[in-house]
Amino acid sequence: MIKVHENKLEKTIEYPYSLNDALSNNMLAIGFRAQQHEFRYHIFSGCVPDVTIRTYDFQQETIFHRSEFFHKTKEEQANYHNGREIKSTTIYDYKPLLDYPSEIKSIDSLGGTKFQHLVYPTDENNTILINANILAKPGLIENYTDQNKNLSIDASEKTFSHRTKYKVLNNGIVMPEIIKSAKGTDLLENRLIYHKYDSLGNPLEFSKANSPHSIFIWGYKNTLPIAKIDNASYDTMPLSVLNRIDSIKNISNTENSKTTEETLRNLLQELREDPYFSSSQVVSSTYDPHIGVTSMTDSNGTIHYYEYDDFNRLRYVLDEYRQVLKKINYNYQGETTSTFNLSIHVNSPEGITPGKGISFSAVTSSTVTSSNLVYTWYVNDLQESCGTNATFNKTFQTEGTYTVKVSIYDKEANKSVTKKQLVDVKYPPLTQPTLAVNSNNVLNGSSVPFTLSGVVGGSGDFRYDWYRNGTKQTDQGTYNYTNTTQGTHAVFVKIIDKITGKFVQSNTVVVYSYAPLTAPIVTVFKRHIVKGATVSFTTSGISGGSGSRSYEWYINNVKQSASGTTFSYKFSTTGTYTVRFKVIDLKITSHSVLDNGTAKVYVYNPMYVSASPVSGNINETVRSITFMLSTTGGSGTIAPVQWTIRQISPTSNVTTSNSTGTSFTFSTNTNGEYEITATIRDDKTGQSVLKAMPVIVNIPQGGDDPATPW
Repeated sequence: MIKVHENKLEKTIEYPYSLNDALSNNMLAIGFRAQQHEFRYHIFSGCVPDVTIRTYDFQQETIFHRSEFFHKTKEEQANYHNGREIKSTTIYDYKPLLDYPSEIKSIDSLGGTKFQHLVYPTDENNTILINANILAKPGLIENYTDQNKNLSIDASEKTFSHRTKYKVLNNGIVMPEIIKSAKGTDLLENRLIYHKYDSLGNPLEFSKANSPHSIFIWGYKNTLPIAKIDNASYDTMPLSVLNRIDSIKNISNTENSKTTEETLRNLLQELREDPYFSSSQVVSSTYDPHIGVTSMTDSNGTIHYYEYDDFNRLRYVLDEYRQVLKKINYNYQGETTSTFNLSIHVNSPEGITPGKGISFSAVTSSTVTSSNLVYTWYVNDLQESCGTNATFNKTFQTEGTYTVKVSIYDKEANKSVTKKQLVDVKYPPLTQPTLAVNSNNVLNGSSVPFTLSGVVGGSGDFRYDWYRNGTKQTDQGTYNYTNTTQGTHAVFVKIIDKITGKFVQSNTVVVYSYAPLTAPIVTVFKRHIVKGATVSFTTSGISGGSGSRSYEWYINNVKQSASGTTFSYKFSTTGTYTVRFKVIDLKITSHSVLDNGTAKVYVYNPMYVSASPVSGNINETVRSITFMLSTTGGSGTIAPVQWTIRQISPTSNVTTSNSTGTSFTFSTNTNGEYEITATIRDDKTGQSVLKAMPVIVNIPQGGDDPATPW
């Protein structure tokens, strides 16, 4: 080969070959010579032509020829620059009966030499590859640099080595299992490991040494990779994700329209958003089989679209908004570019919705008389209209991405121009609705109505799937739930568009259901008191409800300032008082409970005691005295009176009487000063009053009358 630029020699390359007699051979071939016979038939009259039928017979011939193998033995390359010649030589050495080099020697212009040593399956008896008739793939490649200039391979001069280990799949296909490499004379280390293949030999899972696994998803009947996912493994993948992948593969197997392709992209996006891949990097693609990739989404979720012309050549690269990033023109020599400057105008600023008519207009800057122009409109390459009307009306019935194309033909100039435009037909996106409830805290047995608002977008034909604690409850438009058990109830609704299959989930509303408050018990430390006394109250048995409570105390239905579970009150006036205790749940609306109302306090005036007489004398004529007690105030219930006689003089002595009534008769023959005391206690209030009555006994002594005991 000779390369010349501006009449100057730049490069020459020579490829010497040599005959390999060991691989050359005489071969026998059998050929056939055909002899043709023609028969012409006239079947019908009119525009149907005559039919010619040709028949053949064959004669066998035996052919001998020689097949010779020639090896490329050398490659000599010379580059010329500023009168200098820079030469390099590559020499190929072969083993007998092998058609591929076992050693490649490269000599640069300075005389430096490098060797590449190649070991093939037959060299090391690799039965896996030999049995599969894979003989030309070297299992081991070693590179050397001739540092000591002896023009031979020295083990110490090794710079790099590379080995591929193969394995036999279940279906007999031989594929790489482990790729190893090493620098210099180091030992080989695993660099790349293939863990799984599919039945066609496509790699499903691989990893670099000591690195996370990566997986491939193959679609279009296992012919094209539709996703590569780093940091993922089929072995740890949940069944739900595996099922999702199978669905994606099945969709790709039958994908034959723009609508199905968009569905495939949506499914791949849902796969990307699956929680299992939250720490993964996902790259996905869609294809038009036998033409090329139609979209590619990178690990950041950014999508690019690719469009092709009628000859299946790449025409446009579009961004995620389908705006042109790159346009490729294939202009051959002598070909002129159309001057139509054609564009398609979509007369729908709000977007294109299924079931709604839309108008497309072909806009051109051409000065050609419009009557000379013929407009042919296509949707997904199917002709919809043809004529002189530059406007095309269309009603799309289903969502999807459609290719709208217009071809304008200039009858006078005999030229045409075509313009394509992708249009997205879709319902307005579903927005997340708002789910609300009157109260998030309710009693067991309460009916809880949920209110849904803000259902916007979609086709308007919806199904409502209501879920409580992850279990579907109903698919009606409304939902009332009666809580029968205490606990937490998380409720959300999934709005599913019956036409598009798309859905949106509302916010989750949590309802807490509680047992009712139980009536508390109020304990009164003293029910009967004297006015002015302070009484304390305590409570017990407070349970139920949300646990968030406030408390109120009432005396004769008048609310008091106390707000705790204990209460003290000073009763300043007489009367009967009912003390009530109220428990109020702060979370459950309008839920409270009172005690049973048995806490009553009876308040009395102080008890006053009067005695008659207040004192007395016992003498010769009055030998006894009777004291009478009377009370005012108090509860009116008097406990047994305790009478005590205390002799003051001439000796001191105290005696308790057995009398317990309100009257007491005292008599004695022993002269002296006495004090008669009566202890009167109110049996209900506990008030005790001590009444003392002095008595003087002065009886002349020496008489015959006996002493009278008291």
